Amino acid sequence: MDTMKDFVEVMDYFSNLAKRCYSAGVDTSCQNSSYFHCRNSSKCISYHRVQDGFSDSYYNVDETFDACQFNDSKRFRCKSYTNKCLSPIAVGNDVRECSDAEDEIYVYHTNSVALTPFPFLCNKNRVRDWQLSREDDRAAENCDWWPCDTPYTHCNNAWDCPNGIDELNCSDTICQFNKHECINQQTSLSYCLPVTNMFDNIIENCSKLTIERKLYFGNETNDLSEYYYSWNISKCITSEKICRHHSQKSLEHNDVCLQQTDFLKHSFKLDVCLIRNKDYLCTIRYGLRVLRNFHILITRRSGYFPKPNINISVSSITKTKQKKMILSNINIKYLGYCHQGIVVLTDVNQTKKCLCPPNYFGNRCQWQNQRISLTLQFLLRTKISLMNIFRIIIMLIDEQGQIVGDHEQITYMPVWDRNTKYNIYLLYQNRPKNLSINYSIRIDAFDKITLNYWISWYLPIPYSFLPVNRIATRLHIHDIEDRESCSLSCGNHGQCMRYTNNKSLFFCQCEHGYSGPKCNIH
Repeated sequence: MDTMKDFVEVMDYFSNLAKRCYSAGVDTSCQNSSYFHCRNSSKCISYHRVQDGFSDSYYNVDETFDACQFNDSKRFRCKSYTNKCLSPIAVGNDVRECSDAEDEIYVYHTNSVALTPFPFLCNKNRVRDWQLSREDDRAAENCDWWPCDTPYTHCNNAWDCPNGIDELNCSDTICQFNKHECINQQTSLSYCLPVTNMFDNIIENCSKLTIERKLYFGNETNDLSEYYYSWNISKCITSEKICRHHSQKSLEHNDVCLQQTDFLKHSFKLDVCLIRNKDYLCTIRYGLRVLRNFHILITRRSGYFPKPNINISVSSITKTKQKKMILSNINIKYLGYCHQGIVVLTDVNQTKKCLCPPNYFGNRCQWQNQRISLTLQFLLRTKISLMNIFRIIIMLIDEQGQIVGDHEQITYMPVWDRNTKYNIYLLYQNRPKNLSINYSIRIDAFDKITLNYWISWYLPIPYSFLPVNRIATRLHIHDIEDRESCSLSCGNHGQCMRYTNNKSLFFCQCEHGYSGPKCNIH
């Protein structure tokens, strides 16, 4: 035990020593006036790295320094901590730099005016609603009139409506129209419960601080209204409908189910019991609502759009067996046949064919393709909205700027993809590649909504004699800058443009429908 303790101490010592080595310097002052001097660490760093959320000096001087002294209008000033002005990169990075986390609430800016993201309004997160109300009293008012089933709450794997109608008819459920999936924890059987046969136990007094709702299922035809409230009576469930004595009248609308904020204080078990004998039947698949990131444009929410009405003549409970992964028998002699690929058997003779990944070729995927293995990450260092959507085009080009191999395109949305790294293969046009050509990579960015050209980058390919080149880089997306004139003649259907990361290089940006080095090919 003592030896382990000594070993841990040694590791801590060397870890601290390594941190001191890479975060301390030997500069007594900075020769460049655009650098910030970390006095205790004797290190010079760019002013942009002061209060950017990352410690660049051993004693953390760059993060504790009052950056508001720089009088930089591009910095974000914390309202809860007046001596803290954050670099734009520290805003919306999932780390609370300000005391009240306002740097994480206002995650995008337009013309230096902070905006409240729409999904954060009335999302039943008490902490965030309180923070919003401190900034703008109108931001979270009248939340009782907000629907509980919206594109932001529908099919998010949590009940935002008291009867879970926001989780009905989702694309990832195994149940049919207007049925909740329910799993028996003991038998591992799944049930599909029609909402028309669901009941709430009538609660005597809802004025208590802790009230426990109980859910039941039944096919009974007799009158149960004295002790149970049937979900078949009304589309929406409110407190006054399931409480025998309720002092406050709930807001209600005929067509839209509104948020029921008073349900937040009620304990709600998602276990379902049978009415006839009170025995446990199953547990609803989705849990209670918890704080989560807002991913709105996802496939499983496609069920939000109205579906055609289906007449169900007989209300019944559907039992389905739990899904099991079934792996068919695979002949072991096929496992290594295609090396890096997948073997498939074709025609009646069961002829073996190989499906090769992009980086291999051959009848058995036994040879490597000559290629560029490219890893990209985009950084937004600008005031443009994080809600912008960019279409990124990646091309393998020759000295004339012509595409001579693969090209790929990706869609980049900063609000969701800011930490995403894209791994791309670019294959050469010929096999083997032409060693007399100096290949390079050109990357164009367009506004996906307007299709307007935005910016371009140039990436050289070092050591072109290698069969495989691996390149990893970060590309900064800036505001659209004033176009600098350049000397390249691009004819009547093109415009000379400079690469944003290498101003000494330029190319012809052709109009729609034209191509070629001089944009003269229609």
